[in-house]
Amino acid sequence: MADRVAVSRETSVEECPADDDGSTNATVATLRQELEFETLLAKLSTNFIRLSSEEIDEGIREAIEAVAEFTGLDAALVALFADERRTSWSVTHEWCSDGLEPLAGRLVNMKGAPFAWSYQAFLRGEAILLTDLDSLPHNAAAERALYEELQQPWALLLPVTVQDDLVGFACFASSRRGQQWSEDFAALTRLVTEMVVSALERKRNEEELRYRNEFDRLVATLSMRLINLPASEIDGAIDGAVQEIAEFTGVDRCGVYLLEDSAEKAKLAHGCRIGDASGNLELLVEVPLADLPQWHERLSTSEVVHVPDSDRPNGAGPAEAALLSRRGIKTLVTAPMSLGGSPAGFITFASIRRKKKWTEESIALLRVFAGIIANALARKRAEEERHEFTGKLERRVRQRTAQLEAANKELEAFSYSVSHDLRTPLRGIEGFGKILLDEHGDTLNDDGKDLVERMRRASRRLDELIGALLALSRITRTEIRWENVNLSEIAREVAASLQCSEPERKVTFDIAPDLIVRGTPVLLQVLVENLIGNAWKFTSKHETARVEVGKTRIEDEDVLFIRDDGVGFEPDCASQLFRAFRRLHRADEFDGHGIGLATVKRIADLHRGKVWAESKVKEGATVYFTLGSGS
Repeated sequence: MADRVAVSRETSVEECPADDDGSTNATVATLRQELEFETLLAKLSTNFIRLSSEEIDEGIREAIEAVAEFTGLDAALVALFADERRTSWSVTHEWCSDGLEPLAGRLVNMKGAPFAWSYQAFLRGEAILLTDLDSLPHNAAAERALYEELQQPWALLLPVTVQDDLVGFACFASSRRGQQWSEDFAALTRLVTEMVVSALERKRNEEELRYRNEFDRLVATLSMRLINLPASEIDGAIDGAVQEIAEFTGVDRCGVYLLEDSAEKAKLAHGCRIGDASGNLELLVEVPLADLPQWHERLSTSEVVHVPDSDRPNGAGPAEAALLSRRGIKTLVTAPMSLGGSPAGFITFASIRRKKKWTEESIALLRVFAGIIANALARKRAEEERHEFTGKLERRVRQRTAQLEAANKELEAFSYSVSHDLRTPLRGIEGFGKILLDEHGDTLNDDGKDLVERMRRASRRLDELIGALLALSRITRTEIRWENVNLSEIAREVAASLQCSEPERKVTFDIAPDLIVRGTPVLLQVLVENLIGNAWKFTSKHETARVEVGKTRIEDEDVLFIRDDGVGFEPDCASQLFRAFRRLHRADEFDGHGIGLATVKRIADLHRGKVWAESKVKEGATVYFTLGSGS
């Protein structure tokens, strides 16, 4: 007889009412049996609570042994499915009495759909009682094989379910064909099976937690490894990271694919193969995304593609299913990568030897890993672009430097021409005019003499102007040398020279001490000479004058200044003051050629500084300037 049964009580011989004379002995025996039953349950429960995950397998074997010995059975075992598809199963825990051959060595990875007849009963949580081999239905081949292997005329099969997932069954067998199904026996086997389930569930949870922690730690380690690598080492590091992830997760192939400009196909950039997997071992060099519309759409919106079972490829169209079939892929996870917020590619994890179960936490970590790879690739791309830009910039700098050197050579040639070819005729004009006046002045009237003298003055002025232009040109070509320069000393020397040249003038100089700056001494000498010379010139109409040289603070910056109380100028003209040949006063009022302040500006620019002026008519003028700190 073979029945699918719920737990029920059947009266056994041992439970028949005793006569009056034996009632006391029966009561004592019953109490003793109940006490032993409770003691056994308490012991088993306590043992399971104390077990570590490494001790659970041995604890399960000891538990089924204790139940079998307590109930007088000959064999007890636990069989678990060997794969996620439940296409095979193995005996994992077993106890049998002396003289019986263990089944664990023979019942390993048994193929075929196991327990097709009892499978539905197990899913409903029902137990199956086997008492007669001949009464088994024709579709109970697996049960018949087990019954024959056990060589026991009586067996009870109970489902083992972990987290609502059927993972196997427990079997208790007896050589006594008349073995009774008592309430205590039913309760004991049920309770022990529940303890086994609880222990296996705890073991699975701890293993999954350990796996998640190790996976998380591996992802963090790979992230730290990739963070500070130079661009030249990133490709090799990604290859190593992909290999480590593939080995840890147990997939057969892992590939990093980057989208092409059209985003209709992706090319393999990094990849690895693990083990001697069956099927086509070569990674796809190019993935035609345009021919895989469903996956293309999901990846373009940064969604993960997960195919847990290629036999039932949910979320895959005919083209995707055909690709899985051709490549022999049983399970697939593809995590998208983005660069700058736009799809850049994906990482694919494929299993071809067996189906792999991916949890949501593991898939989330794969997305994190994809993000790490994307960041490394983005940094590599930025570094390559920077190198390319730097290379272009360096080439342009070399070209511009060559052009500048050529222009400087032309300028030097022009300066030589000006110095010799242009100034020589001017000096000739001035000299011939002097000879004309000295030797033939008696034949010239006053108007003629005046014209000759004006011609000589014009030639001298033009010669001075050419000299100023050459000086400005030399300043532009002067190499900057950053040294500590005491502007106070320079200012005092310039002031003393001016006072010696015109001792009759009454000009007071107020020069602040220790005005130390960084710059090229010869250029700063020219700058101070021009500014104090201007102050001396534009105070010449006053009987007494004052010139101040000092330093102030403007907008958290040290600013030097030279101030006078001369004629000043219109404030609106300040922006034109530092242009070459720009004069704010007539030549008959003040001499000059309009180059001095342009020279000052050029020197300030060369020192990475700036210059500006403030003034009012008849209230003097102040020229401010700054200088860079040098290097």
